[in-house]
Amino acid sequence: MTEDKGDTMNPIGYLRPKHASEIERSPWGVQMLAVHYLPDEFPVDDIREKTLAAGFKWVRLPVNWARHERAKGEFDWRVLDREIAALTRHGVRVFFEPTLYGDAVPSFHGGSADASQDAVLKSPAIMDGYCRFVLKLAEQYRDQVHHYQLGNEVQFADPADYAALVKRFAVPFRAIHPEHKILLSLTNLRTNGRDFLVNLLADPEAAREIDVFCGHTYEPCPEVGSEMNRAALAAAREKKPGLVYWMGEAGWPSSSNTIHNPHSMPYGLAIQAKGALRRMVNDRLDSAELSIYFINVEHFGKHINHVERGGARGYDPKTATGFNTKGLIQHTTWQPKPAYYALRNLNALIDGTFRVVEGAIETEVVDPGIFYGVGTADPRPYNRPWLARMHNGRHPLLAGWVAWRPQELIQPGVVRVSCPDLAWQDPVRVDLLSGAVYEAAVVNGALEMPLADYPVIVTERAAVDLAAAPQQPSYAEIRAKLRLTYSRVDTRGLVNFYTRLREV
Repeated sequence: MTEDKGDTMNPIGYLRPKHASEIERSPWGVQMLAVHYLPDEFPVDDIREKTLAAGFKWVRLPVNWARHERAKGEFDWRVLDREIAALTRHGVRVFFEPTLYGDAVPSFHGGSADASQDAVLKSPAIMDGYCRFVLKLAEQYRDQVHHYQLGNEVQFADPADYAALVKRFAVPFRAIHPEHKILLSLTNLRTNGRDFLVNLLADPEAAREIDVFCGHTYEPCPEVGSEMNRAALAAAREKKPGLVYWMGEAGWPSSSNTIHNPHSMPYGLAIQAKGALRRMVNDRLDSAELSIYFINVEHFGKHINHVERGGARGYDPKTATGFNTKGLIQHTTWQPKPAYYALRNLNALIDGTFRVVEGAIETEVVDPGIFYGVGTADPRPYNRPWLARMHNGRHPLLAGWVAWRPQELIQPGVVRVSCPDLAWQDPVRVDLLSGAVYEAAVVNGALEMPLADYPVIVTERAAVDLAAAPQQPSYAEIRAKLRLTYSRVDTRGLVNFYTRLREV
């Protein structure tokens, strides 16, 4: 995935992966596609086990209202019971997203496939039924699930309608579950998402009931998204100081032939892995307490349409249907992609004990590689190395990268990094793409690190659980098991995922 011609060192070992059950706490999580509703199409147990084996300690799980309330006032939790038991037995923490899109609302409550989320929020009858449903959900899983996201990406709705829902739901919810949390999710944080957030929090009663703000960020350059997120969070905290921030959803396609937010740039397997790593590490710099990758497995479907997003998008009908390639596991082959292994390595190395710390960092770009202009006097963010300092109370950790759009193949540069207040004892360099661990080069007291378009990690050897042999397939071996073209896949038996959730 990189052409690192300047590095002839042999690894001293490889990161040993950690199952979710081996990690006590973590700032990393994943959205699990609700495949437990469709076991005829998806190998549910295999997908779940692969997700757990990647070390994700948090799971965001959508809950389809219409699948659980089949008759008015009658609830069937059996499918969800099995899924929650399978996750929580490994110490995984789950937060629910009880879906509010029209096709997830039971028809006897007024739901219909063509109803937008903002229209649903305006219906008193639907809101009454929704509040009763989520209260029943919270009661069913009161000991296992403590976080509830009301709706998803509600920025196209009227803030007053959403405030009415939050206040209506919060009174009985707090009375029964005083320690449980209410989550708000928004995207488009540069425009209407930020405006929605500020307007909602201007209502003091609604602001009091929002415990966590979840941003959903999709930007070709993660660092641009970070600037946007920090500005939105600063505006929100003017209304509600101390508001908790999570990156509630962010994902990268592995192919340009993808549905759902493809951006105007090429994608590939390595680009997906690099973008995911940068987004997650940037989230730590942005004070996000939790970062959720979207999604664990691909699904077949259609582009988000004008109804679901308030008329904001339109797509060419010829490319409107296909796979959402943000999944870490590929549909049909059910094989993990390089991004799966990259995030598995991140989970194994950086757990919840590591915190971002302040401290002086001095850099000298010895060789920019292909990143022309990096290291010059130009202060713009793309022309300097990006660095994150962390510490877990015992060991320091340094992550460094450049803020260029991720590429499939690069020629890395070289940067020397000094932290005057740090005295390294036995530093090692970790490549999160391959899991390989090397002795870190030190030149005149400065660390010498590859300059790449994804985070390169340096930490103490004692902080790394080393295995003697590689713990993942090579890039070539991963590619050999994946379907590399989507145009030749027989999709005649596949139906839009979200349509099937309503019909099955």
